[in-house]
Amino acid sequence: MEFSIDKTAFSETLSLIVSVIPERSIRTVLQNLFLKGNADNTLTMRGTDLDIGLKITLDARNLREPGEILLPAMELNSRVKNSRGDELFFTIAEQRAEIRTNGGNRYTINGMGTDDYPIMPDVHEGGYIGMHGDELADAVQKTIFATAKGDTSYALNGVYVSFDGDSAEFVASDTSRLSRVKKDIKNSGAKGTGIIIPKGMNILAHLASGLDMVELALTEKALMAKTPNAAVVVQLVEGVFPRYRDVIPAKSDCYFTVKREELLDILQSVAPFSTDSRTVLFELHGESLFLSSKTGDGSEAHGGLAVEPHGPDIALGFNYNYIMDGLKHIGDETVSIQYKDANSPARIDSCGFLYILMPIQR
Repeated sequence: MEFSIDKTAFSETLSLIVSVIPERSIRTVLQNLFLKGNADNTLTMRGTDLDIGLKITLDARNLREPGEILLPAMELNSRVKNSRGDELFFTIAEQRAEIRTNGGNRYTINGMGTDDYPIMPDVHEGGYIGMHGDELADAVQKTIFATAKGDTSYALNGVYVSFDGDSAEFVASDTSRLSRVKKDIKNSGAKGTGIIIPKGMNILAHLASGLDMVELALTEKALMAKTPNAAVVVQLVEGVFPRYRDVIPAKSDCYFTVKREELLDILQSVAPFSTDSRTVLFELHGESLFLSSKTGDGSEAHGGLAVEPHGPDIALGFNYNYIMDGLKHIGDETVSIQYKDANSPARIDSCGFLYILMPIQR
């Protein structure tokens, strides 16, 4: 098999696929990239760790004698990244790949046959759910940051997605905060269906961004997303997501409205002094909001800005990383932070995006 291909396109695709390929595995075959040259002058690249599988097809040039091979993914990625030139020339024969560049590099990499490589299942035969690519990417970006990390409930390590009629709801929580987004969908026959996606959401967002439509399909154990030149299959969590609607506070008449960028700027200036608890104190006094933090040795930082108050004065402590995460995912120029009291969760609403944040007890 021989072909040439644009280096940038190949390298970017390879880097994305390598992100799902394990560096070490009991099944050493999984450490390889599946590479297949097709008769229509395209190149199929595939990788998997068995929990997530990713397949992307690229246009090649002058492809002769279609075939397939497994190549060590990390080695290939390193060689391509560090090569000079803007075009790659592959010659593959007898389970070995020779790679040349128009910048003068030449590499030889030993590969292996594809017989033992896992087949990527096609779960896309029973209809699909359609979703605008940018809307899907936005939903992922506004929820994945709030997933749990570490040794918490495995169900909380993923994004919960439920479908109901012409809408989809994306939810993530680590018990200290909750992020929820609602988006429109098309052709949904999955009313009431809820799934937990534990990994691969960033890849899904990357593939979806900029596309008019992404097709989603479900089985009992997997989600498949399909674009014109790519497909990703993710194994779902067989768990139960907490009853998150029970902990979402009702909208409150008590809130203050502030300019988002000004609040972010002040948070960034006082946050470095909160090295121990990561707590920033929000103190509302009339039309002013004062922020403060302190280190374990007593050093302090203070800042203030104007707000529009709609409720009594209050003092609230927040994890500064958490409040900044929420603010960064809001596109509005101003933001309203709703509250009940110093011990109840705060609430932020913005164009289909809901962010709930538990205060820190002082």
